[in-house]
Amino acid sequence: MIFRNAITDLAKWFHNTSARKPLIIRGARQIGKSTLIRMFAKSENIKLLEYNLELEKKYERYFNNLQVEKIISDIEIDQNVQLNSTQKILIFFDEIQSIPKALHCLRYFYEKHPHIAIVCAGSLLEFVLESADFSMPVGRVDYYFLGPIRFSEFLAKENPKLYSKWKEIQIRETLPSLHEQLTKSFYRYLSFGGMPEALMRCLEKNYSAAEQSLRSIIYNYKNDFNKYRKMIPQERLEKIFEYAGTNLGRKIKYSNISSDIQSRELKKAIGLLAKAQVLGLIYNSNCSGIPIASQKDENTYKFLFLDVGLHILMSGLGGQTLERILENENSEANLIISGTIHEQFIGQHLLYAKTNVEPELYYWLREGKSNNAEVDFVLQHGTKIIPIEVKSGKTGSLKSLTQFVMDKKTDQAVKFSSNPAQKIMVDYRNAKFTLIQLPHYLIERVLEFIE
Repeated sequence: MIFRNAITDLAKWFHNTSARKPLIIRGARQIGKSTLIRMFAKSENIKLLEYNLELEKKYERYFNNLQVEKIISDIEIDQNVQLNSTQKILIFFDEIQSIPKALHCLRYFYEKHPHIAIVCAGSLLEFVLESADFSMPVGRVDYYFLGPIRFSEFLAKENPKLYSKWKEIQIRETLPSLHEQLTKSFYRYLSFGGMPEALMRCLEKNYSAAEQSLRSIIYNYKNDFNKYRKMIPQERLEKIFEYAGTNLGRKIKYSNISSDIQSRELKKAIGLLAKAQVLGLIYNSNCSGIPIASQKDENTYKFLFLDVGLHILMSGLGGQTLERILENENSEANLIISGTIHEQFIGQHLLYAKTNVEPELYYWLREGKSNNAEVDFVLQHGTKIIPIEVKSGKTGSLKSLTQFVMDKKTDQAVKFSSNPAQKIMVDYRNAKFTLIQLPHYLIERVLEFIE
């Protein structure tokens, strides 16, 4: 199995008994939520009491009546345990969306039995909450947002020695051989993405099985949409899902998704898919000060998809085919396809850089008759506003990045490309700033280099 960095975060949550609340792991289908919890319990030698609420329907009547004492009694009898503070025990309610009242019941576990450690997971929770006749127990539960496997996690499994060198890279001349090795690992990750099962098949060099795993995930998502057709028509969700999977990096126009569905209905469905983390939204922000979130335009945004491997497959490419194209940087096919792929990779890593807040990203767009400018991503780090441009190859214009620096008076910018890490002092007209140039494979360390 691939070690997830989230295991370390779960350990901090579990052992912080004075402030521990029931934890809900939020994430899309087949992202590895259940596996993560099992791996965590095993790594900490914790007794895991796992209940799949999709299968364990006998508990539904207890949750409906909010009979916390009855649930605890049944668990103690079933598992032959005592749920007290002296034992390392973790209760895991999986597929919690199958019994929505179980979410409401979490507040009573927290208020009456805070010593009991409870973790939950489920898929498409927002669809359930939208139609539920209760509100979530605000302030009595914590959330953890889990995304696809990160490049660093893949690298640590594929080549531990290379991973150790990746952690030590600084902004100075990188050995060409090290850069080449890391770039090849990056291409392998990029070709199949971060969905756990597909990535494991990739590591085993069973590429056909990896592609089949990704196809199954796409099929299962569409099958899930059918469960919520009474709330939103399945065809509408599928249309947005398929559009988002193949149209990244473009300002959304509802008419391009469908000319037959009203904008407000499309926006509602997009919002639910974003909250369920099936897709991500990158909002346009004016970025004239902090916080940049307060200056976002709710009606101007771009799509990110769940995972780069799924995006590639839905775009009609296979992973091995893509890897060969990427290795030939000057090929015409590379020029056509690689831009959105690299932007998706950077975006999905930025989206889940903070695991305790709902994922959301920002970009900068200035539209005019002759002076259009767009910066792929904008980060707020403390009091700093950092523009980020993503290039697929070694070269590329910095026109929009420079325009942002001049307009917003910033002194740092980041450019991701296929070049090694370096720092460049830029002095162009009214723009004087430090350009931090990083290879794509260092996305997870971007804040280190900014600091």
